[in-house]
Amino acid sequence: MTNRILDLPLRSRRLRRSAAPQLSFPEAQLAGERSVQRDQEDPRVDPSGRTRLLLHAGRTGKAVLMLHGYAGSPHSFEHLITYFHERGYNVYAPREPNHGLREGARPLSAAGLVRYADEALSVAAGLGDEVGIIGFSGGGALATWLSAYRPESVSRLLLLAPFFAPHPAQVPPWSVRALTVLFGLRMLPDRPVPNTGYTLHGVAQYLRVMANQPTGLLNPGLLSVGVAYSALDEFIDRACALEISSRLAEASGVKAQVHEFPPEAGLVHDVVAPDVLLENAGRIADLYLSLYENG
Repeated sequence: MTNRILDLPLRSRRLRRSAAPQLSFPEAQLAGERSVQRDQEDPRVDPSGRTRLLLHAGRTGKAVLMLHGYAGSPHSFEHLITYFHERGYNVYAPREPNHGLREGARPLSAAGLVRYADEALSVAAGLGDEVGIIGFSGGGALATWLSAYRPESVSRLLLLAPFFAPHPAQVPPWSVRALTVLFGLRMLPDRPVPNTGYTLHGVAQYLRVMANQPTGLLNPGLLSVGVAYSALDEFIDRACALEISSRLAEASGVKAQVHEFPPEAGLVHDVVAPDVLLENAGRIADLYLSLYENG
């Protein structure tokens, strides 16, 4: 019986297609502004966790979508949003549903995750001629999903501590499928992940998204792929992050640019939030821009 359960298929048609429409600049601007307004008017949303939209006078040559991680919010990108906007980008950093709330985050289903990411990319794609994605943690998994299923819309990727698989010390590789099936399909009651603010149901939804990536991960239009993570990160599988990022780049004819923060940098999983980077935020923003643009 146990083997039959673990053999249940994880691939789903709903998780292997894009359904969001293409938007003109006025339509994208309106959609982004409505997201911002909804967050401003919703008393459940913490002011620091609201959707961010920074635009120039019109459609620009380049736009960037910033996708935060599980249990996070656009606040993670507070410094990068301004930094990229000052360098000519239209920037959209949407709040994931059930996140950025005063009472804390609640897990979103895998279908909800890809719908959120798909709709967000439609907004970003309407804001600029060349569009890229910066994804942190679980946002990195969504960024690769978008690159695979909407290759015509994604020209650049910057993956920051991308959660493609859990660290082997936390979840041995042989048990990842069991975790994904039992908690991703919600066959077992949810459980908190100690000292993280995550739950197993929530984590497993991102693993379901990864299980539905196309085998080739091919996006021939990618101009750059960058990845950065800390040597001290014990949440993500760092080898998997490097392998998938490199495979994405190779399939697109570019070379992945990789930066591993050394232990003395003092960073663990969060390599983006300004209240973690502190006085190093400016220098690290320079690094991320270089990884993003030069790939």
